[in-house]
Parts: sequence; structure tokens; C-alpha cells
Amino acid sequence: MKKIILGFICVGMAFISLGFSKGEVKVSQYNPNNPNSPANFSSVKSSTLSSEEKKGQKIYSKWCVSCHGVNMPATNALAVAYKGTGIPALLEDRTDLSVEFVQTFVRYGKSSMPFFRKTEINDEELRLLGKYLSRNSK
Repeated sequence: MKKIILGFICVGMAFISLGFSKGEVKVSQYNPNNPNSPANFSSVKSSTLSSEEKKGQKIYSKWCVSCHGVNMPATNALAVAYKGTGIPALLEDRTDLSVEFVQTFVRYGKSSMPFFRKTEINDEELRLLGKYLSRNSK
């Protein structure tokens, strides 16, 4: 029993030392030029983005791309929901998103999309995420 508890403590300490306990986005972890980085799976080239949009892309890559990336479950569900409307299923391609719209969905969730607490995505990170996803708005 002591070995099991010690094992959990060691794993917990490893997460803390990597910064996962605070939901921090470390630039070294989310570098689009690193093939092992989650940011590498974004469909948008970071070289075309402003400084704030790049930060938003990193947040998107950490929290959103696993469901809303290319051929991911939420994107596939949105493709069915938006079929025939001309609205892109991929959030990164949308032209109708506003910062406020993104903030509302992230904070309150929708259907099977969970809400995200301020301890996961703080207000500044949420603003940057909204700026990134609303960059194509007309």
C-alpha cells in the first residue's frame, strides 16, 4: 500500500514539475515548428498570425484541437450539423466567430462540449483564444 501511495506521489510531482497542474502553456511545449507539439496539428500556419493570435493558437492547440481539429469528433459532428449551410465545421476556418461568442461557449459549454473553469483557461487566455478564432471574422 505504501508503494502505491508513493507511486501516486511521484507521478503527481512529475506533473507539477512539468507545469501541468496549473494548466500553463509553455512555449517550448507548443512550438508549431516541433513535429511532436500539439500546435503542429493546427491547420493554420503560425507565420501568418499576430503575436496575440499565436498565443491564442497555443491555447487552442492545448485545449481545443483534440476535439475541434481536422477529422476530430466535434469537427465531424459540426460537419453534420452544418451540412448544406456553407458554415465550415473546422473552427479555425470560421468567419462568423466573435471573441464574445467564443468566450460564452468556452465558459458555459454546449451539448457535449464541456465548460472550462477559470482555473483551466483564465480570462486572459480566453481572450487570446477568442482573438485567434475570430481572426477571420468579417
